[in-house]
Amino acid sequence: MSLISDVKDNLSENTKIYVYGENDEQGPPHFHIIIDNKHEFEIKFDDFHSLEIWRSKTAKYDWKNYSSVKEEIKNWLISKNIETPEYTNIQVVLTEWNRENPNHKIDKQFYINKFNLLAK
Repeated sequence: MSLISDVKDNLSENTKIYVYGENDEQGPPHFHIIIDNKHEFEIKFDDFHSLEIWRSKTAKYDWKNYSSVKEEIKNWLISKNIETPEYTNIQVVLTEWNRENPNHKIDKQFYINKFNLLAK
């Protein structure tokens, strides 16, 4: 698994963003959001724009009480990555998906184009 977010990103509620490898339960391309070490949401790449929860590894399946975290993550996705500032966080998430899931690689540009279209 790859931790994409950084403590310097200052995401509230101790939020962390991960991309898991092929040993994780497969499904559509997605990333994981862990909030306060209590809630784990999985977001499909198709839902970068809305952050609709596809699946949860915890009992919570909604953004109730975490709407500000959701907005922070939306802004974080389009921000420059702290470790590799030539890329946005979305680009790093997509790159890490391909690195962690070599048997389920995706077309990164497809998801970037889709996000950009929806963001208009």
